[in-house]
Amino acid sequence: MTKSEFFEGWDFLCSIFGERDPRTTKAYYGLFLSSDADAWKTAVARASRECKKWPMPADLLDRMPGKVSLEAEADAAWQKVLAALDATDYDPVNGPRPHGRGLDGRILALAGGLGGLSRLYDIQENQRDLGFARREFIDRYSHAQEHVNAGLLFSAEPLVRDIPLLMEGADE
Repeated sequence: MTKSEFFEGWDFLCSIFGERDPRTTKAYYGLFLSSDADAWKTAVARASRECKKWPMPADLLDRMPGKVSLEAEADAAWQKVLAALDATDYDPVNGPRPHGRGLDGRILALAGGLGGLSRLYDIQENQRDLGFARREFIDRYSHAQEHVNAGLLFSAEPLVRDIPLLMEGADE
């Protein structure tokens, strides 16, 4: 997105919700600089209709097209875990065991927190226990993803300090 495309949406938000101080403007610019211009316009338009007060960055991100709800994302990850239970190696002592090859490391780690793929393999026929495991996985996934999202926002701090330099070189 260009500087002028950002400020077109920003000025529109300011006309609805009131002016913001330059530091806030710079922070938002830094956070949304790499966003797609059309996604930014959509988020601004939706926020102008749906928000009752100045939209926080998360409010704008949630209104960008293609945004998948955290619960849907967590459920998709759970489905990958269930699919991984079908991909097994044979262990001469324990019989078939899921290997987890091809699973994202984060998903594998979350499954490990539930006792690992082997435990999930062992309980997959017990719908009650598997249901408890699913709820725990989705809670852990959501919690982990919230930390990732918070980390992304905090990691933008050095970028925000350098915004004047970025804004000078941004194309119109």
